[in-house]
Amino acid sequence: MNDNTPNSGRVVNNRLDKNTEPYQVIGFGQCSWVYHRKGRNHVVKLARQGYQTALETDHTAHLKVRAAFDIHKPPVNVPEPIRLAPPTSRWWETHSSILLQPPYDISQKTSWALLSQRIPPLPKCHRDTLINTFCPVHKRRDAATDTKNEDALARVYLGRRRVPGAPLPPNFSLRNYNLTLDQLLQLDAPVAEYARQMGEALCVMHWGAWVDGYGIEFVLGGQPKPPKMASSTATGKQTAVSVDITSAPSPAQPAYDANLAQLWVLDFDLCSMWDRERMCRFPNDLVQQLVRAFFKNDPYYPLPSMKGEVEEELWWEFREAYMEQARSMRLRHPLPGSFIKACERRGSGNLEIWEHEF
Repeated sequence: MNDNTPNSGRVVNNRLDKNTEPYQVIGFGQCSWVYHRKGRNHVVKLARQGYQTALETDHTAHLKVRAAFDIHKPPVNVPEPIRLAPPTSRWWETHSSILLQPPYDISQKTSWALLSQRIPPLPKCHRDTLINTFCPVHKRRDAATDTKNEDALARVYLGRRRVPGAPLPPNFSLRNYNLTLDQLLQLDAPVAEYARQMGEALCVMHWGAWVDGYGIEFVLGGQPKPPKMASSTATGKQTAVSVDITSAPSPAQPAYDANLAQLWVLDFDLCSMWDRERMCRFPNDLVQQLVRAFFKNDPYYPLPSMKGEVEEELWWEFREAYMEQARSMRLRHPLPGSFIKACERRGSGNLEIWEHEF
């Protein structure tokens, strides 16, 4: 979800019940706006005009993925789906304080609403490290005090590096921050483990939930239950990383503790689903659909076409984890292997082979 607009933190006034905390817009995407009420552990997606069916798809696919993850337990979190509320739902009777007005280009006062668990934001030590390392020096004080950055999530882009030598971007926000492979390596993050986790999660999504994963996001967020703060062995006091607003970014700065962040998967509104009959009747078509969804997604996954020792290792970790997960599910068809082979053939540039030979 995007959020880089001057109005993304705008408070939506509660006009009907002055005793309730108002909602704030914390993000948006192609299909919806995302609202959060302070102190609550859920978020509300409200559909843009023309995208009501996308929220229905999001909810249906989300339920399937969550159920499959509960069974097969890949090491990636899925927010708990709560409910889908159409405009006629009784939910709107007590939540009509969410008024959809300009500048959000939606005119109707009620819309489809999708409620789900809020992904816990990254803890302060992670936020401080990201600010210290990747925020321009003259922006650090503002970034450290901007309450919007308390909603920090980081997209994990194992399939992209920044342009070498490029300056730090002038606009810095920790809401849906794009964390590229070179940045993850600079932070000494466990990129191989992230690749394996993505592989396991995508396999369960494909063959446990029967969802293609098109448009999904993998982000680093907080733990479902807040962990205890790390203590100094010498003093027993809680430790935290302070924000340095004076020095330039340095590779020597401490990386955040990867144990305090977890990988989450979200956003299922663009996904397609299938059933066993379609899988049995049109297996080649299904594999092609999965390959297209894999390559057309944002660069979360390592890709078989990437060059470089690290990149090749990450693809190997991803593919092995995907296949190990498939074997553990004891599937009675070879389609997981067909998917991996088709990805490698497309990555090699031989489009004719990947479309016709599995």
